[in-house]
Amino acid sequence: MWEIQGNVLRDLAALNRAETLPWDNWGLIPVHYDELPHADLDLLDRVAAVSAAGGPLPVSEAAYASDPRIPAPSSAP
Repeated sequence: MWEIQGNVLRDLAALNRAETLPWDNWGLIPVHYDELPHADLDLLDRVAAVSAAGGPLPVSEAAYASDPRIPAPSSAP
């Protein structure tokens, strides 16, 4: 489940034109799935539903901006 958790967030990032790598960790990704509170599991379920649907863009953008732990960090120049 921990790998799926990271892939769900990376998929949503990709839908929002953020390039990530399989080993990138941010927000909820480094927290082991078994240690997440129910509210975070519910958040991941909502993100997974949006990611699985593949859009539409306004829906994926809203989901991506819904919590500060979801967006991939921007890289500094």
